[in-house]
Amino acid sequence: MVDFVAEHSIMWPEQVSLLKLVGGLSAEALLSGAVTPSEAQRIIAIADTLNSSFAVGYSLNFEPNPDWEEQGRVCEYEHCIENMPLPPILRSEQERWREGLRARLDAGMFDADSERKQQFEAELSEPIPDDAPEKVDRAGACPMFGHYCPGGVETVSNCPTAAAWLEELTAQEPE
Repeated sequence: MVDFVAEHSIMWPEQVSLLKLVGGLSAEALLSGAVTPSEAQRIIAIADTLNSSFAVGYSLNFEPNPDWEEQGRVCEYEHCIENMPLPPILRSEQERWREGLRARLDAGMFDADSERKQQFEAELSEPIPDDAPEKVDRAGACPMFGHYCPGGVETVSNCPTAAAWLEELTAQEPE
């Protein structure tokens, strides 16, 4: 089973070793019919180490997934894209968002939800960071997920999924 999982998924060699160790120790414990508390704690500790080596929902393996199409994924980096940085938000976008929020607050939109209103007021009281950029190089950022692609600019430029998604968005934009 471990060999099958290792062959059909993206796992680090250390993860495969830990999985084999947990499997072997568990089998020995089950076959012997007696497990001491220290043996059980050792197996659980190794299993916990293995479990914590996987990112929740997204892999820390930034290599392209060669089987992405067969797996029904959007792209070859979908397994790890959420671990990549997002482009910074432009100062002008932050200012526009703040103006819109201030207008909604002033119009009483959140008066019925005082907790949410206080949260927004607190956000508006924080200044826009001094280092908020006026320009952002989004080259290499995935137009679908937003994050910078681990494959870089060339991967994004040649990505049929990104191109189709951008084409769809462009067709929906009002003229």
